[in-house]
Amino acid sequence: MLLALFGGVAGSALLELWWKPWRTRRRVAALLVEELNLNAQMIQNYIHVLRRDPGHISPAFELSHLAFDAVAQEVGELPPTVAGHVILAYLHFEYLPRLLEILRERNRRWREAEGETGRSDVEELKDYAINALDVFTVALNTAFKEAGETLELLQAYAPKVERRGVSGAEYAQRVAAAEAARIERTKRLRERLEHPDPGEGT
Repeated sequence: MLLALFGGVAGSALLELWWKPWRTRRRVAALLVEELNLNAQMIQNYIHVLRRDPGHISPAFELSHLAFDAVAQEVGELPPTVAGHVILAYLHFEYLPRLLEILRERNRRWREAEGETGRSDVEELKDYAINALDVFTVALNTAFKEAGETLELLQAYAPKVERRGVSGAEYAQRVAAAEAARIERTKRLRERLEHPDPGEGT
């Protein structure tokens, strides 16, 4: 329709200068909005887990980078401010697993020292673990805030999609339900290990 209106060289110029960049921005923004939304939910869930049990270090924590990797060469088609926020958000995402590894390692060293008699560095190792937990918690909240701000900017360029917001109270309920289910599963597994069914394995 647009090419029919402008035709010829003018139509080709319009296609190159406006239509193609607009479509690219729309596609890039749509992919990143979905992935950022997913990552923000995962971070929020982990924040609630840590609030309930600061000592709980879940092994299952991995954020998605698939959409960003797919469109990394086209992020520059977004306005500079938006592109900058996207890059910063994914830098936060990349940083979190490294901090979690440090936290796990420091927590492991502290727990091992606790189980050994005569260790004089238990309190020092405990302080290291607490500091690592604090750094990780702050980084989680920072990443969540940056993801939210980036989502808001990207949504102006992505197709409009209805999304139901999830309140903090609802997330807390989900975390509580998931934790109750985990406790029940481990209880059943422990019972099976301690009192195996004679018929199993036959």
